[in-house]
Amino acid sequence: MRSLNLLVPALFWPDPAAPHSYEGLDLPALALVLGRGRRVDDWRDGPGDWLACRFGVEPRTRPPFAAVARLGSGGARDTRVWMRADPVHLQPQGTELFLTRGADLAIERSEADAILAALNAFFAADGLHFVAGNAHTWFVALEVMPDLATVPLELAHGHSIDQLLPRGDDAQLWLQRFNEAQMLLHGLPVNEAREQRAAPTVNSLWLWGAGALPDSAVRWVDAVYAADPVPRGMGLLAGMQVRMPPDEFAALEPDHASALVEIDEPTTPALTGNQGAWHAALANFEHRWLRPALASLRAGRLERLELTGFGGRYGRTTLMERGDLWKLWRRPATLASRRPLP
Repeated sequence: MRSLNLLVPALFWPDPAAPHSYEGLDLPALALVLGRGRRVDDWRDGPGDWLACRFGVEPRTRPPFAAVARLGSGGARDTRVWMRADPVHLQPQGTELFLTRGADLAIERSEADAILAALNAFFAADGLHFVAGNAHTWFVALEVMPDLATVPLELAHGHSIDQLLPRGDDAQLWLQRFNEAQMLLHGLPVNEAREQRAAPTVNSLWLWGAGALPDSAVRWVDAVYAADPVPRGMGLLAGMQVRMPPDEFAALEPDHASALVEIDEPTTPALTGNQGAWHAALANFEHRWLRPALASLRAGRLERLELTGFGGRYGRTTLMERGDLWKLWRRPATLASRRPLP
């Protein structure tokens, strides 16, 4: 492999104003990449914005993340408009509602099927059809493309939804449906059973990413290694080989000249506020990926290492080529010192 692109959606702590979250980290390989590598881009709208840019998926202002993710979840290509309708839990705090994503709700597939059946029965007259990619990734097929500006789920998780609800000419209609879905979910037997066992209910849907599947995407690497359906769908759309990510750099298939690998291990601890588990995930990333990648760069087997890391919506891309290893005047840099700020 000559070129490796690493995407780490939670390389930085989600709260950019919390430098204490980095205390105790000892990541010399990462410090070398951040210090001697070249900062080539900053990002302000989350990993999805980066993916849309690299894969050339238009329109950039409102990428069709739902249709792409459905393809990445095993759905067939079609021309329908799709929107994400992900299951979430809304928790009141004072006068605000804070969102928890479905991936943290331990939703069983039987529960998802029961909820989706109820949604399909209720919204059938509106021409809506709900399907699941997995137990916590849901989609709804629409008859027409809505005029909506929406916020991706990963940027809404853990936040008050007051300023994050859909905007646009069709916002009133979809906010009405948002409220109707909440009332429907409240009375479902599946949620009553979850309450009885003290599990958080699936009491709302998060609507985002509407659009139709593009005809194609830019084939900028040979292979995509990812578990998340969005980069998987982007890779399939571009005609790339798509694989589940291995546990370490050494397990990458050697016949690919270039690859994109999404490292998702730090994501859940970062989003759930588990600083110790986030530190451990970063240590694993250092040991299993960055150290061997730098060794391969030194040996000349790898020519180019690109690292794109995010903390919430803010991110940064750093490029390191073999010659950068010998630029000793560039001092290693800590993760805290390179965190992207608003």
